Amino acid sequence: MKKRIWSVGVTGGAVVALAVVLLSCQTAKPNTAGNSIQTEQAGLAPNGDTTHSTIEFSVVFANQAAITGWKVEMVTGGNPQKQWSGDAKSLISTLRWDGKSESGSLAPEGSYTARLTVSYGSGSAAATAESSPFILDISPPTGSLSFDPQQFSPNAQGAVQPVTVSIKGSSAVAKLDSWQLDILDP
Repeated sequence: MKKRIWSVGVTGGAVVALAVVLLSCQTAKPNTAGNSIQTEQAGLAPNGDTTHSTIEFSVVFANQAAITGWKVEMVTGGNPQKQWSGDAKSLISTLRWDGKSESGSLAPEGSYTARLTVSYGSGSAAATAESSPFILDISPPTGSLSFDPQQFSPNAQGAVQPVTVSIKGSSAVAKLDSWQLDILDP
C-alpha cells in the first residue's frame, strides 16, 4: 500500500509543503498453528463409581502473547453441552470433564469431540482445534447368562455332568471394556 500525505502551512511568512509517503502499513497476523486439544481416553462412563468417571484433555495454546480469549466446548451432534472460557491470564494446560452439561445434569450420551476456540483480537479470525471423537456412556451395559443343562447336579454315582455357560453382554453406545464371571461355592 502506497499512500502520499500532503500538508501545507505558513511559517514566518514562508509557505512550507511537507510530503510523507507511507509505503506500508500492514499488521502481521498471529501464528495460530499449534493450538490443540487431545485426550488419550476412548470415553467416559460417569455412573457413580471411580472407573472411567471423567475424561482428561491436554490443551496447547499457540502464540500465547497474542491471545485475547479462549473457549473449550464439549460438542455432540454440533451442539455444545458444556463450556469453559477465559482470557490470556487464565490459560489452562489440562481440563477434566465429568460428563455434566451446563445445567449440572448428565449430558446426553453419544459421540463427542472437545472443541478449542482461541481468539487473537480484532483483525484476526478465531482459531479452532478439535479432539478425536470420544464416547459419553451413561446407560449401563446389559447382560445375560444361560446354562445348558438348566440344573447342575451330580448323577447317582456322584459324577458331575458338564454344564455349558453362555454369556451375552452389550452396551448402547460403547464397546465392553472387560467382564468377569465369578463362580462361588456356597
